[in-house]
Amino acid sequence: MSDFLKHYQLVLTPLSPIHLGIGEDYEVTNYVIDDGFMYVFEPSRVALTEQQRKTLKSSATDLLKLQKFFKDNKDLFKPHAHRLVAVTSGIQQEYTNYLDNIPALNEPKNMQIQRSAYESHTLNNFIPGSAIKGMIRTAVLEALSGNKPELTLAQKADLSRKYTNFEKGLIGSFSSDAMRALKVSDLSAQNNFVASNIQFAINRKKNIGVPSHAPVVRIESIVMGQYRAFTGTSVMQQFSSELGQRVNKPLEVLPRTIAKNTDLSSMAKATNLYHYSRF
Repeated sequence: MSDFLKHYQLVLTPLSPIHLGIGEDYEVTNYVIDDGFMYVFEPSRVALTEQQRKTLKSSATDLLKLQKFFKDNKDLFKPHAHRLVAVTSGIQQEYTNYLDNIPALNEPKNMQIQRSAYESHTLNNFIPGSAIKGMIRTAVLEALSGNKPELTLAQKADLSRKYTNFEKGLIGSFSSDAMRALKVSDLSAQNNFVASNIQFAINRKKNIGVPSHAPVVRIESIVMGQYRAFTGTSVMQQFSSELGQRVNKPLEVLPRTIAKNTDLSSMAKATNLYHYSRF
């Protein structure tokens, strides 16, 4: 008899930069950039002279002057940084050029940086288990759907409208969803540190040669290539055929066949197959 629950130890090596937004930003009053690093600090913990207080107060309603105040006093704020994040040369250049040429600017620029998911107690970036499970789910749906012919625009629009029923047909509804059998924990830093950097997010059109007019976005992303940087656990629930015989309407309340006698290894292979083809 197989175990009802199969436990797995997970380790993850990011093969590309990863940004998982949480709706939180690095605000312009909480960082300065210098020599290729962003110094993140809590400004209320920094002691200012009387003159600095007056300058800061007079700049409070002017975003340009406020940002320049922190840049001009970077040596005062840097020692109070509780987090250092590497920045790309493009981010460094934009920050320096922008704040050194304020008189020539007509409008203030929003220099906020989108923060990636992090643990409040360590400030390290982490990967939510829901993100891992969602990634696996997409790959499993792709594998179950099989080889599909090229669709016309009208067919794609029609398929989009029917997507909910299409997904239910492949993997089940809420109670019978096959992915209900898979539980994934959050993945935390293996060695209490994960390198990240600040870079621009590029929005490329699928059609080569078509320009993109998306706004400039600055994001924090986990650096690729960190071998086994994250670790976590996973549990796969196993459903026996005997259980199906003892439950009323098993097709409606028990996960579909894919969750039976399926291990995490097969799901990982489906995930790799899906994502490798898109790199």
